[in-house]
Amino acid sequence: MFLVRNRDASSVLGFVLLAVVVIVGVSCTSATPAGESTSASTIPSSAATDNARTVATSIASSTTSTVAPEIESTPSASGQPERTGTLVAHAITPTIVAYSRPFNDSRLSDPATYAQEPVELHRFNHPTDRGGPLVFQVVDSPSLVGSDWIEVLLPIRPNGTTGWIKSDSVDLTVNPYRIEIDVDDFTLRILRDGDVTLETPVAIGAGETPTPLGEFYLVELLRPSNQNGVYGPYAYGLSGYSDTLQSFNGGEGVIGIHGTNQPSAIGSQVSHGCIRVENSVIRDMATFLPLGTPVRIDYGEPKSALIGPQR
Repeated sequence: MFLVRNRDASSVLGFVLLAVVVIVGVSCTSATPAGESTSASTIPSSAATDNARTVATSIASSTTSTVAPEIESTPSASGQPERTGTLVAHAITPTIVAYSRPFNDSRLSDPATYAQEPVELHRFNHPTDRGGPLVFQVVDSPSLVGSDWIEVLLPIRPNGTTGWIKSDSVDLTVNPYRIEIDVDDFTLRILRDGDVTLETPVAIGAGETPTPLGEFYLVELLRPSNQNGVYGPYAYGLSGYSDTLQSFNGGEGVIGIHGTNQPSAIGSQVSHGCIRVENSVIRDMATFLPLGTPVRIDYGEPKSALIGPQR
């Protein structure tokens, strides 16, 4: 698990920023065995990172920000992107405030919803100190079209929290990818338009620090300066948090998908909650998986999407 406090945003598509940031804290890995060998990682070609959003944050020691692939989508006549996947909201205003319910919108006038005063759930800055993009996974709702508000999955505790943000504070794109992780058989599957395009074994959380179950999404892509370290060449930060670690080394216990310098541990329960994959796999993922990609972590066969509080 790696630990991140603020989520970052950039309002310019395709803008590339390289930054070095300082450690916040680590809880994602067990100790590296003394004398364990590591292998050098390669850096993706520039073609793999063209037309991308920049992400910068920290992992464990110095970390260089990198970019996540962009999915281009064309708005339909209604002004919304054509739907062939999951809607992703990209911040375009300096501040985005998420509320418990929409207000001042007659098109969303459900009496039950409006029975309580709206509560400010979280305030997100755009951009934050790290200067990367802020994205949200949109909750599929019939109220979306024509509304001043959009319901989104929030990268805050508790896992599965949703909130409402102003529709004019974001741009929408459609993401055809999703990730399904089966903790029973230690398998990660990537699907595009419903078809499995990649399947790989993983390591998951161990014992008292299990990998949390539920619906999450990719919020940032990180590139450790030590390509041979415990995170491997890349790490995707998820919107979810550990169910058992409320804090660790000054951070908040954010869950991630990343590489490893312990490939022999793949297929077992060894981490503090993160998902580990082979370094060659995370390199491949970093060339095509955009931020906002849904991630479902569950037991057994993949189930239908579940958005909202899990517990």
